[in-house]
Amino acid sequence: MPRVAEKREQIVVEHTIRMAEELGMKVICEGVENEMQVDMLGKIGCRYAQGFYYYRPMKREDFDRILRNQEILRRGKAAESL
Repeated sequence: MPRVAEKREQIVVEHTIRMAEELGMKVICEGVENEMQVDMLGKIGCRYAQGFYYYRPMKREDFDRILRNQEILRRGKAAESL
């Protein structure tokens, strides 16, 4: 069972996301550190998130390499669907 403070925090985050989306804004939830947070954010409608759960701070060269690898994977999946 979640602590009262955790539930209150969840309510604030959920309503902030809803309000921003109703105003036509995209929301990125920052500071995601574990799978429980990812699950909770998904359940309350968060579409975008960033934080240590996904990647730690890195050098630009490492970031560029990750982006290139993801693009290669996307192209491969697109080719498979043809």
